[in-house]
Amino acid sequence: MKFKELHPNIKWRFVVGFLTNLSYMMVGPFLVIFFTNKVGAGITGVLYLFIVLSAIIGSFCGGYLSDRFGRVKVLFTTELFAAIIFFVIALLNSPWYDEPYLSAVAFIFYTFCTGCFQPVTMALILDSSTPNTREGIFRINYWISNLAVAIGSLIGGFLFMDYHFLLFVIVTITGIISVVITAIFLKDVYKPKVIEKKIEETEKREFPLLSVVKSYRVVFRDKVFLLFLVGSVLVLSMETQLTNYIGIRLANEVNNTKILDVGSLEWTINGTELLGILRSENTILVVVGTFLVTYFIKRLKNETKFIGGACLYACSFVAISYLTTPWLLLVVMLLATIGELIYVPIKQSILGSLAPDESRSSYMAVHHSSMAVTEIMAGIFIMLGTVVAAPIMTLIFGCIAILGILCYVKLVKIKQAVFVVEEKAHTVD
Repeated sequence: MKFKELHPNIKWRFVVGFLTNLSYMMVGPFLVIFFTNKVGAGITGVLYLFIVLSAIIGSFCGGYLSDRFGRVKVLFTTELFAAIIFFVIALLNSPWYDEPYLSAVAFIFYTFCTGCFQPVTMALILDSSTPNTREGIFRINYWISNLAVAIGSLIGGFLFMDYHFLLFVIVTITGIISVVITAIFLKDVYKPKVIEKKIEETEKREFPLLSVVKSYRVVFRDKVFLLFLVGSVLVLSMETQLTNYIGIRLANEVNNTKILDVGSLEWTINGTELLGILRSENTILVVVGTFLVTYFIKRLKNETKFIGGACLYACSFVAISYLTTPWLLLVVMLLATIGELIYVPIKQSILGSLAPDESRSSYMAVHHSSMAVTEIMAGIFIMLGTVVAAPIMTLIFGCIAILGILCYVKLVKIKQAVFVVEEKAHTVD
């Protein structure tokens, strides 16, 4: 795959993705702290719940509308509203105004808009690519996203508390740039099928919500996709423990542990600092190692990369849930990141192949919304970790990882069987 041969939609989405991720990561990771200082932890917790629900609802709405009216129209409209809303947020937190409660409401509407265009963006990339190029495209996209996250988080860490208004303005400007690029350079590859007049008249008489439910009924009846979805949630839930159960455990159990002791040089860290190091290691390794890992695995079959990468990724996080020795954790995080680099791009490519053209955005919306399940699971494991011993928690995580991998193994067998049937059908024809 050569970069110059990629569809212009994909090239521009790389640019927009980098800019929007970079700017939002300057503010996103610090919003909980920001609102906690402004309105208190209780209201912030309620706000977070509404933000998650708003993103899920937006995702379903965006997927439905995109499949009916085209990707670019929905993308342009939602990005435009997102930019306008963030301008309002910047104004409400400017030197002239300080309105945290109105800002909280505005953020709920903003996450609804971002929830809308997330599955649409994914569908647009899939529409503008082929099965042969998707893995490479998603590797580049994954690298760009992590690079933006690393730079944006670093800038935000130093500037957010004192210059949040400036950073809000930057997010607004990148939102406007995104709208302009979408309006001028992006073209719809997918054309919604023409609906017969009788069907249109029937749908007009229906309650709008009923029409949305009917469109997603097809997705939830796709057993192969649901198998993929369950496997994805179970495997991804291992990584979400890092900033939840694992993070709490490290903070409680690692206290003033020596990580370096050479002569007069001595470096002692606590659990919170160790968690920060592990997260930084993961991000740096993704940015530095993406193309190196790609080079070494290019001769492997997709099935081997998918299952092998998922096993390495999930099992490493299971080990991290038990270990407390800093150097061992650093080594295992290296293995987890290698697994991540192998597994995630091929997983996204397989997701694209499972979704039919005419309902691709709806499939992406369901997949995107299902990731909220991992956050719910993380909350449950935090509560469970207060009454269950660490070895038992690791055993539970191990069982979940195995179930996720078994879902993937079953998926690979089904897909191979389908390919064999298709080849025989072509031979008969």
